[in-house]
Amino acid sequence: MQPVVQVVELATKVNATGLPRGSLRLLLQHGTREKLNRGSFMSEFYDFTIDTVLGEMTRCERYTEQLDRDAIERLSRVLDKASVFREIVADADVNLLWTQERATSALATFYSGDRPLIRNALASGYDPAEDKRVLEVLQALIAGVQSVPHSGFLSIVERPVIVSAQLPVAAEQRGALEAANALRPCLAAAFFQRNIRSL
Repeated sequence: MQPVVQVVELATKVNATGLPRGSLRLLLQHGTREKLNRGSFMSEFYDFTIDTVLGEMTRCERYTEQLDRDAIERLSRVLDKASVFREIVADADVNLLWTQERATSALATFYSGDRPLIRNALASGYDPAEDKRVLEVLQALIAGVQSVPHSGFLSIVERPVIVSAQLPVAAEQRGALEAANALRPCLAAAFFQRNIRSL
């Protein structure tokens, strides 16, 4: 066990490089660098979802310890494969298209077969320019959907964050949409934990 003072120094250094708000408190609660490296500490992130049919945006805070741990670990192993891939990640033929050009941000789209269900941008807060870029890409991807708030994505300042655009789906794809929505926060948790472990 390391003395708490050493953990304070580590946490202060990490926080100065852009570790998300709340992480210093969480590191102090658990008290060792070993827990930081394992990613076993609690973490929180923000979750914004835009319904492109209704044009409504919802916001909530997510806590990793309240999510499906098995799903997070499974998705973390999937993310180890490559920076760009497409893979089935759930029953009902739900597959994930993942694009990660930088270590601190990513784009992800859940599909049912070849039909997109939910498009997502993940921004960790470590690189503001890169965060802005992925949010702009997400906004451009759904620019043809008239009911999306014009500046909805770029006005989001909370970090780390997953911003999701739920697309119109046919009745027969509702089950796939529910499965994708259940995986969405688990995917974000897996990605943000990987960010912190890589520091």
